[in-house]
Amino acid sequence: ETGLYAQMSEPPGTDWLAARMEPPFPFPGDWRHHGTVAHVLTHMRVELDVWSTTAPEPAALAEGWWASPAELDAEALPTIFRKVLAAALGKQTAGPKAGGALA
Repeated sequence: ETGLYAQMSEPPGTDWLAARMEPPFPFPGDWRHHGTVAHVLTHMRVELDVWSTTAPEPAALAEGWWASPAELDAEALPTIFRKVLAAALGKQTAGPKAGGALA
């Protein structure tokens, strides 16, 4: 994999598009909107809508691997995805603290 965030951890998501669209939820569930996270990269501003739900059968999710909230500080997460996870987990501060911990 190549690109800006190749070989780094990230939460599940969709392609980044210029226009807003209805989220293509991967399975039925009680999806909750946690707001929009904004982040400025060197070449563009990104706004991501944050949604979450509880998977009915987490073991059946085909793609990726999963980390518990307690394990997130050790993940190689770019700042934008730390902000997304902070929003989903209801954290006040979205940036990393000293040592990379979610605030």
